[in-house]
Amino acid sequence: MSGQVPNALAVWDRQDWQAFFDERAGIIEFDGGIHRALAELGAWKMTLEEYQRQHGGSAAEAAKALAWLRPVDAGRSKA
Repeated sequence: MSGQVPNALAVWDRQDWQAFFDERAGIIEFDGGIHRALAELGAWKMTLEEYQRQHGGSAAEAAKALAWLRPVDAGRSKA
């Protein structure tokens, strides 16, 4: 689903979640004039909220499911 925000009815894969995260981080950084590290933290929060919207569960469960996506400044590299 490159280049598009995935359909909420579809099952999102890692590429979809990465696109969702990257798009929000870019909007926060460039449109909001926010430093990239803070933009990524905002995007991380939004991505967790979207995961919860789609799957239910707690923020901790969402964070565990998306742990591979955490921003660099949240304690892990994306590599």
